[in-house]
Amino acid sequence: MRRIVLMTTIAVLVALSLLVSVGFASAKPKGHVVHPGESIQKAIKAAHPGDTIVVLGGVHHETVAITKDGISLRGVDAMLKPPAKPTSPCGASGICVQADNVSISGFTVRNFPDFGIVAFGVRNAKFMTNRAINNGEYGLATFSSTGTQMIANLARGSDDAGLYVGDTPHADATVAANETS
Repeated sequence: MRRIVLMTTIAVLVALSLLVSVGFASAKPKGHVVHPGESIQKAIKAAHPGDTIVVLGGVHHETVAITKDGISLRGVDAMLKPPAKPTSPCGASGICVQADNVSISGFTVRNFPDFGIVAFGVRNAKFMTNRAINNGEYGLATFSSTGTQMIANLARGSDDAGLYVGDTPHADATVAANETS
């Protein structure tokens, strides 16, 4: 009798541990991969906070808007160029960030009429190792944002400024190891 009770107890504990581990596994951040010809925006729409989206090489003709907190967008030899009629919540911009704790790295963003990469009213935006080339107003910019990090980016050919952190009394920004011209 003891053996049956012990085996039943062990079976119940194993079943519970499996349920708990499956529940926690589904809460883990996921990775998404965007291949040339696929939509970056579609991957962002499918992502959840904490997810990483890796965009593989080639030229992507689209504007991208990030409105979910905690998204990491990683380019691997990826170039973003404007579509025929570029629009985003931030105007005719390459990447528009309107969420907190977003990280963008490894992109070349070229020839957008407004901004290459821009964030409005966010906390802890990280722009690292991007290239913003020949964008209309600013290469990389944040407005009314705090905790911005712009590290090791290249910005050139912007009509206004290559890098801009402004309209924020307490920006607490880190701008380091960038190259502008």
